Amino acid sequence: RQMCIRDRLRDVKRVGVEAVAARAGVAPESVVVFAHYPPQFWHLHFHFCVVGDPRADAGCYRAVLLDDVVDALERDDEHFAACAMTVVG
Repeated sequence: RQMCIRDRLRDVKRVGVEAVAARAGVAPESVVVFAHYPPQFWHLHFHFCVVGDPRADAGCYRAVLLDDVVDALERDDEHFAACAMTVVG
């Protein structure tokens, strides 16, 4: 099951980055993906931001890079079940 989740996260990143890069007219390497899981909603969602866009800074301190989420799950399937997560309100 965890492998399927990691694969899906990779697909979300690949498809989303390609779409944002094409729409914004930038290289795919200029797009970063943040994962949010705010406790008030309990709903995982993603933000695709173009590096250097001033709007990309809004709320990033509450987010985790999608690459870091996938990396943590690859090292330990139970990482997010066992780790302490800081919530900034």
